[in-house]
Amino acid sequence: MKSFKVSIILPVYNVEKYLSACLDSLLAQTLEEIEIVAVNDGSTDGSLQILQAYQSLNPEKLFIFSTENHGVSRARNYGFAHSHGEYVWFVDSDDFVEPDACRLLYEKATADGNDLVLFRYYNVDSETGIRKEYIASCHNQNFRVADKPYELPAISPYPWIKFIHRDLFNGLCFPEGIRFEDLPVAYLLAVKARSIGYVDQCFYNYRKNVGFLSRLTPSTLHIRNAIIFMKEEMEKLGLFEQYQTELDFIAVRHFFYRFWKLLTNYETDQKELKLQLINELFDYMESNIPDWENNHYVRYSLPPHIGRLLCLYGSRQEMISFVEACNGMTVQQQKAWIKDYKLSHKTSPSYQPAEMIHREKTSSQFYGFAYTGSLAPDPEQILLEASRGKEIPTWILKLLVHLLRNFGEHQIIVSLTQEKHALFQALLNRYLSDSTALSENITLVCPDSEEYGKALALSGYVITDGPLPYYSGRKRDSLCCFTADTICIRKPF
Repeated sequence: MKSFKVSIILPVYNVEKYLSACLDSLLAQTLEEIEIVAVNDGSTDGSLQILQAYQSLNPEKLFIFSTENHGVSRARNYGFAHSHGEYVWFVDSDDFVEPDACRLLYEKATADGNDLVLFRYYNVDSETGIRKEYIASCHNQNFRVADKPYELPAISPYPWIKFIHRDLFNGLCFPEGIRFEDLPVAYLLAVKARSIGYVDQCFYNYRKNVGFLSRLTPSTLHIRNAIIFMKEEMEKLGLFEQYQTELDFIAVRHFFYRFWKLLTNYETDQKELKLQLINELFDYMESNIPDWENNHYVRYSLPPHIGRLLCLYGSRQEMISFVEACNGMTVQQQKAWIKDYKLSHKTSPSYQPAEMIHREKTSSQFYGFAYTGSLAPDPEQILLEASRGKEIPTWILKLLVHLLRNFGEHQIIVSLTQEKHALFQALLNRYLSDSTALSENITLVCPDSEEYGKALALSGYVITDGPLPYYSGRKRDSLCCFTADTICIRKPF
């Protein structure tokens, strides 16, 4: 039998509109040693005929298997069982891929010994065809989840942005008969992998079907089944306790994402289904994740559109009240209700007067030296602060990892209240396998101390997620850079 470097598993069900574009992109791969294992999952349109026409022209590369309709999980599992490649790639038949994808991913995986390679993709509007690049959130080029557990929640559950060594998939299968089947498999693959690689390049074009994503059906309840399956499989591997913080966050995030979709589902005849979804997911959290509100990732790493309404998504009673209040409303009335709710729960952090006065006494004198030019900021000193030293969000830990790896000669100062110091060290140990050596570059200061004032005055870089104290005016030629999570102020040297 011919040896293949890559097997592309292609479930096919009623996609005659897009199938030719998908097959064209797969057959145009610049890597020759590939096989395309197409599983026709009982299509009732012209998909099978399209497959057969392409196979007649490419008999050495395209292999067709036909089954009764059992869903995408069965088709993927069947395709894997009939594949032979060293690496496997699950592709959806209504999408398409870049021509160099297999070659570059195979070269990356074999050069660095990766069991799993992640990469970026394009979102493609199904109606207009306009592509928009999706930025992946992994931060390491080669890593193990055991060493970098914070990367686990950052991994997307989509199977088609994973290039997988077939040995890694042995013993795994997509759970059949449920929706969200790809979610547990994604994280099981990640914790099993001895080496995960990342390529900062788009190889996949995902046709975003907005109607499907927004639809609320009884299968939406399967998100609970998918989380239960993931937990049970992690327990079988003996890894659940090791990654419980991350896995609990993944569960809560996906539950709240369903609530977010429920919020924008304006169908008034689905009241009972909405209430069932709310109650089943909260029942699970109360039984299995009772302390979810104190999960570090929940507090600091929820997507902004979820975190801003945590007071709603995190309360069974508030969610039920929302469904009851909107029952029978028009779409316009529901949108108005949501808008009013958001406005009534919108808060903006500000300094308390007592805190401002205290910090002025202890800190502003040091800042004054730098502001008047008596002292020059040190270009190799960086000050980090979040929520005025009261919190340790994920962005600050990820930024620390980057700074310590790439700017080891810099002195890093972190503003934290005294009660947060022990937690900071514990979290740093989780983010850095060699934190003992690297943390020597980090100094902790309390936000109400003279050391803080000195750091504020003399740091060449100040990075914060909110406004600096009112007494810390900037020079007119300072450079301000605004990012999604932080405000970075660079003082001139």
